[in-house]
Amino acid sequence: MRLPELQVYGFAPQAIICDSGSGLQAGQELALPAIPRRGDVFHVEAEVLSLVTALENRAIKPSRPAPGWNCNKPRANDRN
Repeated sequence: MRLPELQVYGFAPQAIICDSGSGLQAGQELALPAIPRRGDVFHVEAEVLSLVTALENRAIKPSRPAPGWNCNKPRANDRN
């Protein structure tokens, strides 16, 4: 079913939410020119989440031991 046909059934959005795809925006402009278009946040959120995950992983996993640190030395409270 096409967007203008849905209006017969009461489809009357206050706004259309879409990404920055030019085809989707052009189609919405042709089908429902009076309806305002708002951008979505999905792609921005996905990129930020990816960056946060990468930064967290970097913060958690040190690249090398601190100088003078012996990784093989048992700790005082380790039980054998």
